[in-house]
Amino acid sequence: MPTLDNLAIRRPKLYHNHQKCFLYLVEKETREHLFTCPMAQTNLESIWKETKGQLLDKGRKSNESFKILNGKRHLLDKIKGKTIGLPQEYLKVFSGLIRREDIEELKRFTDLSKNACKEFIYDFSNKLRKQFHDEIWKTRCEAVIDMEKTLGIAKKDKRTAQNKDNKQDLLKTQDSKKRKKKLPQDKDRISEQYVAVHSSIIDKIDLWVQWGKKWIGI
Repeated sequence: MPTLDNLAIRRPKLYHNHQKCFLYLVEKETREHLFTCPMAQTNLESIWKETKGQLLDKGRKSNESFKILNGKRHLLDKIKGKTIGLPQEYLKVFSGLIRREDIEELKRFTDLSKNACKEFIYDFSNKLRKQFHDEIWKTRCEAVIDMEKTLGIAKKDKRTAQNKDNKQDLLKTQDSKKRKKKLPQDKDRISEQYVAVHSSIIDKIDLWVQWGKKWIGI
């Protein structure tokens, strides 16, 4: 995700001094900050509620039983509770990472199949992610574009920086390949030394077998 802290790593000359969240203007914008930013909390609550409502309405239109609808509502409320103050939990939900315990709990409350439970949670994650993109991420991107215009950062500047980064990566890759090519020669050299030492040891053992104690000077 191209948050400002990541952009500062990729294009330090362009973004190093411009990493603060445009909504909050206090903390650095990181992936985690997107879910803890005080200015985004109202929107986060809104998109969660809206996504939850969409899925439950879909169930009602499909004539799902009260038991199933209530079980789905219970699970979503439980997942929501785990995200409070924990951005990593929010990220897991947005990424579609499903806990086995959530599937089993939904199955127990609704008597739905395991696949149906998985599909419901995946559907929720996908819709939530889209809502987040439309309601929060787009607004943030518009603010970044305005900032770039104010600073005079044009697309060609970002391309130039990208080309320089790519060139450096290419040089590093080529250097790495050169070092790897040298390794077999080094291995051969070590192998030759090992053979020489090994042969020397065998010769000494043969002498010891042939001459016994006299060979070691006794």
